[in-house]
Amino acid sequence: MNCPKRSKLEIYMDILKVMMKEREQKATRIMYRTNLAYPVLMGYIKTLIELGLVTCDNSDFDKRTHKEYNITKFGEEALRKVGEFSELFAVKKDWRKRV
Repeated sequence: MNCPKRSKLEIYMDILKVMMKEREQKATRIMYRTNLAYPVLMGYIKTLIELGLVTCDNSDFDKRTHKEYNITKFGEEALRKVGEFSELFAVKKDWRKRV
């Protein structure tokens, strides 16, 4: 089966959607839900943190440090606006097919 590759924007949106559904996500859970390899996911998360769309919280649990990633208010707003923009283009694409 030949599936089209996701764009970087789609991957960023997928990561933010996972974080939006369930607050305080660990990297492993995000990795499985977005179907990304761990090193690839961490590259995307690093960028999202640098952009202020995601925060990273460290918590000590049984002498291990667990990192939890959270979407920020700015990240929620960005996800909503990109979603609206994507819907606009999907409608326009549909309209072109009918003509």
